[in-house]
Amino acid sequence: MGFGNISRVRTLLSSLPYFFLFLLPNCIAIDTISTGQSITDGETLVSSGNIFELGFFSPGNSTNRYVGIWYKKTSYTQVVGVLNAMKPILDSHGSLSINNEGNLVILDGKQNVIWYTNASSMWSNTSTVAILDDMGNFALRDNHLNVSLWDSFDHPSNTLIPNMKLGGNDKLGISLRLTSWVSENNPAPGKFFLRRNRQEAQQVYIVSGSAATIVNGSNLVKHWNSGQWNGRSFIGIPEMPQDYINGITFSSDGNGGEYYTYSLSDTSNISLAVLLSSGNIETKNWDEQKKEWVVFWLAINSQCDAYGACGPFGVCNKMESFICSCMRGFQPKFPEKWRNGNWSDGCERSTPLQCGSGSEGFLKLEGIKLPDVSEYLLRTDENECKVRCLNNCSCLAYSFVSGAGCLVWTTELIDVQQYSSGGQDLYLRLPSSLLGANTSDLVKARESFSSSVQDVEDPEIQFSHVKLGEDQELQLFDFDSVKMATNNFSFCNKIGEGGFGIVYKGDLSSGQAIAVKRLSRTSGQGITEFKNEIMLISKLQHRNLVKLVGVCIEGEEKLLLYEYLSNKSLDKFLFDPTQRAELDWTTRFKIIEGVACGLLYLHRDSRLRVIHRDLKTSNILLDEQMNPKISDFGMARIFGVKQDLANTNRVVGTYGYMAPEYGLEGIFSEKSDVFSFGICLLEIVSGAKNSSFCHDEEHLSFLGYAWKLWNTGKGMQLIDQTIVDSCDPLEAMRCIHIGLLCAQDYAVDRPTMSKVVYMLSTETTDLTPPKMPLYIRDNKDYINLSSHGSDVNSINECSITAIESR
Repeated sequence: MGFGNISRVRTLLSSLPYFFLFLLPNCIAIDTISTGQSITDGETLVSSGNIFELGFFSPGNSTNRYVGIWYKKTSYTQVVGVLNAMKPILDSHGSLSINNEGNLVILDGKQNVIWYTNASSMWSNTSTVAILDDMGNFALRDNHLNVSLWDSFDHPSNTLIPNMKLGGNDKLGISLRLTSWVSENNPAPGKFFLRRNRQEAQQVYIVSGSAATIVNGSNLVKHWNSGQWNGRSFIGIPEMPQDYINGITFSSDGNGGEYYTYSLSDTSNISLAVLLSSGNIETKNWDEQKKEWVVFWLAINSQCDAYGACGPFGVCNKMESFICSCMRGFQPKFPEKWRNGNWSDGCERSTPLQCGSGSEGFLKLEGIKLPDVSEYLLRTDENECKVRCLNNCSCLAYSFVSGAGCLVWTTELIDVQQYSSGGQDLYLRLPSSLLGANTSDLVKARESFSSSVQDVEDPEIQFSHVKLGEDQELQLFDFDSVKMATNNFSFCNKIGEGGFGIVYKGDLSSGQAIAVKRLSRTSGQGITEFKNEIMLISKLQHRNLVKLVGVCIEGEEKLLLYEYLSNKSLDKFLFDPTQRAELDWTTRFKIIEGVACGLLYLHRDSRLRVIHRDLKTSNILLDEQMNPKISDFGMARIFGVKQDLANTNRVVGTYGYMAPEYGLEGIFSEKSDVFSFGICLLEIVSGAKNSSFCHDEEHLSFLGYAWKLWNTGKGMQLIDQTIVDSCDPLEAMRCIHIGLLCAQDYAVDRPTMSKVVYMLSTETTDLTPPKMPLYIRDNKDYINLSSHGSDVNSINECSITAIESR
């Protein structure tokens, strides 16, 4: 016979003797199970205050059954504890009871033991009861001794609720930690853990590892850390101020046990923290009006929050487009990896320390998430903290934190983040030469750079904002070093030519290969684009954008130095009869996704909202692994945060890739780039060049031909014959569909790049049909229409950052 909440009275009425027993006072409470009693699948226990509920549930899309605990108001939308997480019940006839030995036990429909507590009582088996209390703890108790034999709070799952403890007792081998689920469908222990580490300044970490490694603490991989505990909050969480209203308290039980406990100031609220199967932590509140959970904080909310994002001696700043930089006096350990967005190896010291020489001091870094693993703590004042670090040749940095004292680092500084607000002061040990460096050369360089472009009038461009010099965003090169790198601008080093001038391959003294764009003195265009490109691309850093290495201005010479990409531009492969075979479908799709991500960064994710205005296959460069990088920002324009459209009397770009509203009326927006991307996408799939395409039978334009094939169910005929047998037909057809959606005549009909990236990454979204192009005949019809709009200054197939001539 099972006993649950009051809603089960109807079931009890079917058995009169049991009904009379139910009426007896203190016999069976709805929050308690006694020896010989049970609840079955479909029945629940409810705590006395009607706050928590315990019962059987199936997580996510699973049909497996588990016994869990949840807030009664929320039902099992968020389970806070699972008893049989490692072994599910495979039928819907399970039961939870106290057996004859006084243990909690879960049985399936065939009476097989699924889970049990393995606790023992000194008294008779009938002395044990299991109670669900209003804090959410489910405890097996010995009534005679008035002690707990087993508590669910001692076996936390993936969720931390108020009054639960996180910590442990190293002497007794007790460790209370959160363990992620394998997935939302499987509550078995996953690979991520949230745990305290007493040895490392009382910080809390998200780590990954196996069950064995988490026990002995070895071979664990850190994914996030909270920063040091200062007595009131974790200083690595700037969202947690000193007067944190929902407070975390740290306590010691006097027997070697140390614990963090989370509490709410308003106990009527429902709030909890969950360690997700992805390795992140989210804290969320229950919205009673909407009947849903609302997430209000994520531990890893940006790339900078991930542990050691910029490696040793690197500093991460999520507000910067190029998020990683080296501390002063340090340089990237492997520059090539940094250029490709791989910062894990961090930085190394460029100027050695000379301990004991009296020529060292400290550089104050403000608003910092302090490095992980402070070597030791000194309870002293701030001045003594500085002196002790300076007198210790192993000391690399120190910080004095209110409530924590003196923190000293003697190993590499890792997991350092620059905050826009909050944070601590870190004092970095450096040679004196780097603390009071002569900046006259830097000032001269800035003045020269500014004067070289002061005659250019463009109200959009705030050129003085471009940073130059040491520890800045853009490196200045002298003309002689560039001349040497390009072998005196040798014809043999020439790799391209465009409207800007000639492009040369060069090799710096460091061994880095570069592409040098030299502004032609006789060029009718260039100075505006030169200035525009420097201002923009020095601020934009993304793995799918070409990287500007530096700039050289000397007299009439104006040069841009870029990373050299050995595979040059996409069009050299795509439209070459022999090389196009190197672009298999997997590579082409990777290029499509990369270009889409690069445009999304320009439109939405960069700190400057940028419209490229000249996207085409010749402006998509390829690195050694055929990863795409968008180039040529001479025509790009910056948009305001709330700006949607702009108009220009100087229409620049390349016909065939130019959106109708831009070519005819000079109106451009993010949707102009979307149109260009759609054309590029169709070219990548088909291997056909839109500007030279002509369908002999009907004189269809490239876009008109693509739409007609798609509309008549013959889209596969558009796919490049060199890949048609090996490509994924569904994926290729989806790309054609997306390309046609992007290249629709009216901007309002085109998707945003965020929508494009989503459509490329999922196969489940139904796509709307694209509208028929208004101009489906050959390109002459479109070009002739331009006479009705603004004056068009076409650069044809020339590109400022062309790696090879068009």
